[in-house]
Amino acid sequence: MAAGGSGGLSPDGIFRAVAARLLAAPALTPAQLRRLPAGADPDHPHLIRLCLDGAPVQLPAFQFDGQGRAEAVVLRVNEMLDAARDPWGVADWWLGPDPWLAAPPADLLRRGLDARLVAAAGTVREEV
Repeated sequence: MAAGGSGGLSPDGIFRAVAARLLAAPALTPAQLRRLPAGADPDHPHLIRLCLDGAPVQLPAFQFDGQGRAEAVVLRVNEMLDAARDPWGVADWWLGPDPWLAAPPADLLRRGLDARLVAAAGTVREEV
């Protein structure tokens, strides 16, 4: 581990630890998504696409229903949080614990809580 000024991880070390956690979550490649019955366009500008060190692109699976359709609330939140500019940060918001929601936001998809998810994303946007 690279030590930072305070004896903790360096910024690169922190990023790599978070990236490893996010890349370990269920994901689809663009080719896998296209093969699903209703496969969404993997190049949609509001989808999170993660790629590290030239590895294949991964699209976190929570963004899609079982048929491969992009969830409307995911697209809305990803646009609000600017996933095109910061896919790692937005993926971390979806997959990490959220104190306001008391759960990772991705765990609340398809439960009729879309308005709460949008509101929670709005609070993050206000902090930026």
